[in-house]
Amino acid sequence: MPAHTEYSKLIAKRDNFLEEVTNYCLLGCSDAELGGFFGLSEGLVQHYIEIIPEFATAVANGRDLADARVAVAMHKAATGYDYDAYRVVVKDGHAEVVAVKEHVPPNPQAGKYWLNNRKRKHWKERQPPIFGNPEDGKEIQEITITFVAPQPPLALAPRDDDIESTAKLVVNDGSSIT
Repeated sequence: MPAHTEYSKLIAKRDNFLEEVTNYCLLGCSDAELGGFFGLSEGLVQHYIEIIPEFATAVANGRDLADARVAVAMHKAATGYDYDAYRVVVKDGHAEVVAVKEHVPPNPQAGKYWLNNRKRKHWKERQPPIFGNPEDGKEIQEITITFVAPQPPLALAPRDDDIESTAKLVVNDGSSIT
């Protein structure tokens, strides 16, 4: 049975099929989980995404909204936030509910995660080392250092030609220093 025929049957059985697809994706469902809700294989869900534009749009809308919600929550955690809470206070032997503002301080780990992913160039965990002087535009691209130990000497003292050492720096403009 062609995929379009199965898709047409799903649309006919469920009045709000595309809305359901979007809502399940809002919950973070994978293609396999989405297929499980509708009795489809993961491969068929992926096939529908490729060939049926309105299905692909429903999936993308749900996943994009879910990602946006996580981004908002991560930003709140990184920067801290206030929320309304209620406390029970006892005054003169009577319990009274009082509205208060609670503050959640910024979470440094959330901030680090946010910046590592959003501003990767400046905040990634490990920056590559920069050799040379980046202000003149010449950064060293390659360093080659070769040291050759002397062969066991026949005489007691090593000769000058028994030891070889070289150092080579290649700069990003193609020049090299040996």
